Amino acid sequence: SLTILARPEFQNVFWGPDPRAIPASRRSHTLQGASHPSEYREAGLSYRSTALWLGATLALGLFLRLLFLGAKSFSEDEIMSVLLARAHFIDAFSTIARFEANMALYYTALRLWIHAGQSEFSVRMFSVIFGAGAVGAVYMLGVRALGRRAGIVAALLLAINGFHIEFSQQARGYALVVFLAILSSLFFWESVCNGSRKNWTGYII
Repeated sequence: SLTILARPEFQNVFWGPDPRAIPASRRSHTLQGASHPSEYREAGLSYRSTALWLGATLALGLFLRLLFLGAKSFSEDEIMSVLLARAHFIDAFSTIARFEANMALYYTALRLWIHAGQSEFSVRMFSVIFGAGAVGAVYMLGVRALGRRAGIVAALLLAINGFHIEFSQQARGYALVVFLAILSSLFFWESVCNGSRKNWTGYII
């Protein structure tokens, strides 16, 4: 609950160190014009080590999503995705509007992507891109909300998440939804912290 998170012992975990608890001699090195909890410098985690951890996590996430990507034939739902992407625009629009309106954005984008290839590997690769992109996006959200260490942990957990890997290997809109949900959360966080019109516009879209 919110009352639990408000306790002093949880403050460092969720919001970083309290500036008032930092000695004056260290305050200028620890807080460098931070207007945001995640901008506190994190001891023991340099930018170089962060880059290495992030690169390894992104590579792992992409590898796991590419592994055996084209080994299985299309499922019934994936066949529906391919048929709608290949159908005449009027027929596809009518079907999507009546039965699949929640995935209209995915089907529209897939109609363009499918020209690159129609094999299992090629079609599913479209979802892999958003699945891998979600790993990077959740890192950014974690950094802005809780700091670089939290961003790395969040990205690693999503990179090895079995359900997310499975959905990222399907020719369906699930990976796209997760990616956009994370981006929406990131824009919302930035809007609350900074209040810029650009971030609010990104959140609304």
